[in-house]
Amino acid sequence: MKNILDFNWKTLCEVGILLSNYSNKEQYERSAISRFYYACYNLSKDYYENTHHTLLSSFGLLSTHQILINKLEDSAYDEERELGGYLRILRDYRNNADYDKKFHNKNLHTSKKVSKEIIQLLDKLYNNPVVPKF
Repeated sequence: MKNILDFNWKTLCEVGILLSNYSNKEQYERSAISRFYYACYNLSKDYYENTHHTLLSSFGLLSTHQILINKLEDSAYDEERELGGYLRILRDYRNNADYDKKFHNKNLHTSKKVSKEIIQLLDKLYNNPVVPKF
């Protein structure tokens, strides 16, 4: 159950929008993509852990990011597989923004769009869960 004091990860997407609207300089665009990803990653992780009643943790070489994406993409439920696919795309764009010398600024528009799709899908999943509640 969500604690009233829990951080609202959707507000991190708002930061991404502010950064992308503030300037078309590369550093703002890179930061915006990163904010979109981390907002969606944490929203998806919260969804998965609350719905599946399991905490995700790193295992060996796999980070919780990759474990979450794998679990969602391997789900028996179409909506979760779709969520995993969106999250993988957004993670790839975030990796480019955070680590690569050559930045693909075309990823900013797609990252903003994909993050909106993820939030809408998560809202749908919370309102109409595909996983039975225990």
